[in-house]
Amino acid sequence: MCIRDRAWGRRRPDTVEVALPAFFITASLVSVRHVPLALLVLIPFLALAWEGVRGDVERGAQRLRPVGWRLSGGREMGRIECVLNAVLGLMMVGLAALYYPVWQQGWLERRDAYAPFGAVDYIEMAGLEGRIFSTYHYGGLLIDTLYPDRKVFIDGRADMYGDEFIKEHGRIYSAQRGWEECFDRWGFDIVLTGLDAPIRQVLLARGDFESVYEDQYNSVLVRREKISGSLP
Repeated sequence: MCIRDRAWGRRRPDTVEVALPAFFITASLVSVRHVPLALLVLIPFLALAWEGVRGDVERGAQRLRPVGWRLSGGREMGRIECVLNAVLGLMMVGLAALYYPVWQQGWLERRDAYAPFGAVDYIEMAGLEGRIFSTYHYGGLLIDTLYPDRKVFIDGRADMYGDEFIKEHGRIYSAQRGWEECFDRWGFDIVLTGLDAPIRQVLLARGDFESVYEDQYNSVLVRREKISGSLP
């Protein structure tokens, strides 16, 4: 088989077989939300590609089979080998079970570096009510944890919100010129952002919001008139 045949299979792909995978692969590189759709589109094309190379793979497996036979001493596994494999498997399961609490504790300690789990837990535990302004990519966790009791201002579905709304969120978050008018128009009562967010700094300086929760990465600000003495 020549190099061209190995690269293209038994026949050259048509325009659709090239254009569709190229489009969806590019879309998945632009935004991670397109990855599941790209996988669904690519499955039929991968099936066609596999059909073209299956014979080569099977022939390669046939060539490797004698190598495994020689490495095993030319005989099937006996009772001792089976017992040892079972013991080894049980040991691996036991070690995994022993390590799981250590892994879980480590995850709890570093999880807020990836998303504001602690801050969202606090909002839920304290029963904070009102409109929430949050960092753009925190919206998914807020929806998963707080919906439908509380609704989010924005989440990662940028195409649904539109460019102008995304720009307005960015103006508020970055405390750019005109941010106060935008922020006050929406009437936010709670602000959930990272500790280094510009909006957090200017709100604390303005004085009408107070920090009620902070961890190593994130904080929750609440409008002063909404703060009650019962907050934890």
